[in-house]
Amino acid sequence: MSHLNTKSNAEICIIEPFYGGSHKQLIDMIEQDLKLVKEYNLFTMSSKKWHWRARCSALYFSQIIPKDHNYKIIFTSSVLNLSELISLRKDLSNAKKVVYFHENQLVYPTQTQSTRNKNPIENKQQRDFQYGYNQILTSLVADTIYFNSDYNRTTFLVNINSFLKQMPDYRLRLNVEKELAPKCFVLYFPINLNQSFIDSIINTTIMNQMIETLNLEKYTNRPISILWSHRWEHDKNPEQFFNALFRLDSMGVDFRLNVLGEQFTQVPDIFNEAKQKLSSKIEKWGYLSSKLDYFEVLGRSDLVVSTSLHEFFGVSMFVI
Repeated sequence: MSHLNTKSNAEICIIEPFYGGSHKQLIDMIEQDLKLVKEYNLFTMSSKKWHWRARCSALYFSQIIPKDHNYKIIFTSSVLNLSELISLRKDLSNAKKVVYFHENQLVYPTQTQSTRNKNPIENKQQRDFQYGYNQILTSLVADTIYFNSDYNRTTFLVNINSFLKQMPDYRLRLNVEKELAPKCFVLYFPINLNQSFIDSIINTTIMNQMIETLNLEKYTNRPISILWSHRWEHDKNPEQFFNALFRLDSMGVDFRLNVLGEQFTQVPDIFNEAKQKLSSKIEKWGYLSSKLDYFEVLGRSDLVVSTSLHEFFGVSMFVI
């Protein structure tokens, strides 16, 4: 990693304040291609304390990105408050600034929001205004903006004006949506399943296992296997999933359970409750670092469930 007082000859500066999950997956894939053709610098922070990364990462990066540089392109995610970084480091302002939106905070489910609470006024009161506002400022500073789905792009643009109307006074009369729309594009999240990886799956007979699950006779000979593979966070709505399993268990329905996915500092309490109540059903529990291990579990699962409050793209279900 370069530092403030070192010189960098790279033309591309990649910044990721939340280097984990799909954010890391995207950066890693970009790196694979860039290593062959371009020199670049990568600056990251760990994928912990998302809210603090959104609030404070600009100050951190302003202190470690070298001042003596030749950057022509800056690529970052919308977690970074790009407007703050550029104001702190005016030497970066001439580079082309590209931002990728994995999600947008204008419609992102809030942690206190009940799955039954569909009142938009209440939802606005529960949402931290600053995160969405930061993303709007970032978009105004950016030269090009990419979204991982049309849903992500559309919900961001169409909600900007109503979002800004939450300000108690001095409300903006500018049509920010029209200003941003021409530089907003959809770039679907890339999935890398190269041929050698597919071959490795076939060689471990996982494809054969997947074909066998289509045999209806097997369902009468063994319990059904259920897979839930998402981040262990509130927006993935694990309460609805586990409450359904608690009910099945109370009805005497036999099943086997695989709960995968990445975990962070704060894990919803329902996971500990489910691990205790459903201990006799559990086959795999926790994050699998190996793709091969993940596909092995996927191959022997009969049902793969998503209970997410919403998805901007839904990488885990797309791979399936």
